[in-house]
Amino acid sequence: MTTDTIDNRTNSFASLPEGDDGAPTELDEMELTKLKNELQYLANQSGFNLNDRHATATEVRECLWPGQSADGRKHSEAQDGAPAFPFEGASDARVRLADMCINEKVMILTAAALRNRPTVKGLELQHAPLGHKLTTLLHWVLANKLGADYVREIVRLANYIQGDSPACGVLGVWWSAEPALELKSITLEELRAELVQTFGLPPEQVAELEAQLYNPQNDAATAEALRAMIDHITAGRARTMVKELRETGSATYPCPYLRKDQPVVCAYRLWEDLFVPLNLTDPKRAPYYFLREWLTEVELRARQVTHRYSETFVAEALKHEAETCFPTDKRATDGSTTEPSQETKEDRRGKFEVWTALYIAVSEDNIPGLFYQTLHYSVDEPAHERRLLEYEHGEYPLTWFSREYHSNRLLDARGVPELLATEQTSQKILVDSYNDHVNMTTNPPILEPDRVSQKKLVIGPLKRIKYKRSVDEIKYLAPPAYPQANIVAHEESRQRVDEYLGRLTARVPATLAQLHMQHEATLFLMSLTDALTQLLQLCQQFIGDDELALICGDDGVPIARSRAEIQGKFRVELTFDPRHLDMEYLKTLADLIKNFILPIDTENTVMRNQLVQILFSAINPWLGNQTLAPQQAAQQKERDDELRNAALIMANYEPEMLPEGQNFQLRLETLLTKAETDPEYLPKLTPVAQEIFNARVKQLYHQVQQQQNAVTGRAVGQPVFGNPQMMQLESRVQRLVGSPSNRGKGQQ
Repeated sequence: MTTDTIDNRTNSFASLPEGDDGAPTELDEMELTKLKNELQYLANQSGFNLNDRHATATEVRECLWPGQSADGRKHSEAQDGAPAFPFEGASDARVRLADMCINEKVMILTAAALRNRPTVKGLELQHAPLGHKLTTLLHWVLANKLGADYVREIVRLANYIQGDSPACGVLGVWWSAEPALELKSITLEELRAELVQTFGLPPEQVAELEAQLYNPQNDAATAEALRAMIDHITAGRARTMVKELRETGSATYPCPYLRKDQPVVCAYRLWEDLFVPLNLTDPKRAPYYFLREWLTEVELRARQVTHRYSETFVAEALKHEAETCFPTDKRATDGSTTEPSQETKEDRRGKFEVWTALYIAVSEDNIPGLFYQTLHYSVDEPAHERRLLEYEHGEYPLTWFSREYHSNRLLDARGVPELLATEQTSQKILVDSYNDHVNMTTNPPILEPDRVSQKKLVIGPLKRIKYKRSVDEIKYLAPPAYPQANIVAHEESRQRVDEYLGRLTARVPATLAQLHMQHEATLFLMSLTDALTQLLQLCQQFIGDDELALICGDDGVPIARSRAEIQGKFRVELTFDPRHLDMEYLKTLADLIKNFILPIDTENTVMRNQLVQILFSAINPWLGNQTLAPQQAAQQKERDDELRNAALIMANYEPEMLPEGQNFQLRLETLLTKAETDPEYLPKLTPVAQEIFNARVKQLYHQVQQQQNAVTGRAVGQPVFGNPQMMQLESRVQRLVGSPSNRGKGQQ
């Protein structure tokens, strides 16, 4: 079929058939043909441009070209016998400029994604408590449900959007429910209880069934009764269980269970995993996406249970191993072939191609819906009926990522290999010329008189060149000096690359490099925020209340469940500062905050717990996750510890007074509150204990006052005028221990 034969209007699947209201419906032959025609259209059109761009980008990154040898030298045998130029064994270096730059960008984007601690913010004030709960849920899912899979998919995605052309990738966010089998056992006692409690049978009828069990002649009827209880077992397994129950009092049987019931993320590569309209401008308004999967036979058969594929479809699809309707060209990995060749069936051995079309179509009332349909190009019936996608967020479960947005067409985005192809070729030529010059200079050709040898000589290291001379003298040829212009050209090429990509090198101003990194990270995190929002919305929709209570605690705050709450009440926030990758910058920032910012914060406006969390996460996200306690938990720990100190004081024991690292104001307020609210505490103190108590109160007060006076330079012991909080605190201290300026026992 050629592209000229495809009438897009006739083959449009943007409207459902007449009378179709969008309910799950079996596709007729015409609708299935429309989907297949669109696939064929994409296959024909993409070959003219996108496949070439995709293949070229791969060749540039992997340094593939015809005539390569494993030792990075030019040999005639690798060039079908043609003489190697400029000489046999000349340099054929693989200058991996594009690959190096891509890897740098991937590491930056991966750091931007993984060094973040996503936060969920409610769009309205009353949703703030639930926002904290959803933040805990999101962190738990990323760490415990997705784990290493999340990291791998982020790395793959970053490689796609930097190393491919078009420089785009898509992150799919789905909810996966996968069953598996486990062996379970059941005893006669459990069977009796099940019949009474679950099926409501009276004891007399249970006794009749048990008597029937012990009569082998009734095994067929007993097996059918057992299948009514355990509906997933086969007739043969039921008969075996009847025999085991009669002989041993217990039986085993395979029982399905939900092995996985969680969100999953998957990075899709364009024109390998995911196919889109060639003129796509807005990924959220795309008329369709075609998702390709290569499934094993086990995975395909299992989808009869997990995805409700029809048995007939699976049987027919299994007849088309390794077949595809979208062949792609590729060059041999060793670069030995001149022309690209199509993938072979051996490359896809044991795999079966399955397509899922996600598309928007309107009903006869012109109301749009998001549908999905699974098919195989060579099978004449679909895998299942056309279905509405039942995700409450109402969007494609696919988030678009791109390296750049420099035109309306998303597929115009250029990858690093496409941008650096000419510079990489130039640097390869210069590197080869330098290597060849070193080779020729270290082992120069030999000049010998013409009559010494009649052999025809070729230029190259240690080659012999005949020359006319009366004296029989053999000597080395002095090669010319390496051109200084080549060195300058190589340096200028490196300068252009570094400046264009904003690399962290001495050739690029630090501010420009930071702007580049911030820009790339912003584009990446902008899309990742959308993907994580969808991830959270799926968790809201599918995670049960019991599991949610185990994750977040049962605090009485209900999770958002309705469509309206899921679609628009919350947002996920991600931030990244590329300067946080520089440890010297972090040290300078921490010193600035400690020595200049915090001392003048006399009103405690700085949220220090969040400040510590940000600094910890910037230094090492794992360290922050493992060592930082929530603010309320940290404060409660300080209170509990100071109450223990109050008990030690009653026992005439003086607690250690640390010079730093504690919340002195909270401890002082805790100790004062203990003395003020417990009428038995102070009267029970011995004279020694009273002295220890007075000393500790004054010590804590002076520590608080020193923090307040750090910048103003006021002498220790003088009140901080104008600070009502300090004045109130001093008044409480004076009532209990007298003037805080008189130092007590234990004061350093």
